Amino acid sequence: MVNIIGDSHTRSFGWLHNLNSYWLGPGRDMNLQHDKIDNIKNRLKNINPHKNDINFLFFGEPNVRYQLDWDHHIFKRLKIFEVEPKVNRDYIDIVINNYVKLVEELHFKTKILTPTTTYSPSIPAMKYFNNKLKEVFGDMVLDIFQHTIDESGNPKLRFRRDNFEHDPIHCNNELVKVFEKEINLTFLPSKKENLNNLTEFGTISMR
Repeated sequence: MVNIIGDSHTRSFGWLHNLNSYWLGPGRDMNLQHDKIDNIKNRLKNINPHKNDINFLFFGEPNVRYQLDWDHHIFKRLKIFEVEPKVNRDYIDIVINNYVKLVEELHFKTKILTPTTTYSPSIPAMKYFNNKLKEVFGDMVLDIFQHTIDESGNPKLRFRRDNFEHDPIHCNNELVKVFEKEINLTFLPSKKENLNNLTEFGTISMR
């Protein structure tokens, strides 16, 4: 079994056979800041993968977006062209260090999945964040973000959700194809009626 554990971005991996996507909660509460990371740690205590499972942590996008204007819901308040694409390296370095401590204290082995977004103001900071992830965690990192942007550094349109105007943050399930290519596995859709304890996106709720 493959397990992807994170915030609302796990919705891109819902409704798949042999892949469990664990939604710990919304990014405003489940993120890598000093005052929020304990929320993640407490939820992770309730996840006990099997010995041979392949596990991925999938965090970081909410922090990248937050540092644009210190607002998790900036996309609801400002139009995309009104948002300056800032990169607060000091802040990002701090949350990366928090991520390291989280992994060090974890009770199961894991890999790190690079966060993704279709929100263009976040891209410069997302590049910095993911480069730092690879610098710090090395081979533990599986980089799916690199496939979601074009040569000009813009988010590829094929990853946008159908309701992009209301949700410019999350990638759609085209992200699964990228993940499959990187991990060299294929995941078939699950029959919704046969699955229990799931959200509307087919993720396992840990709230």
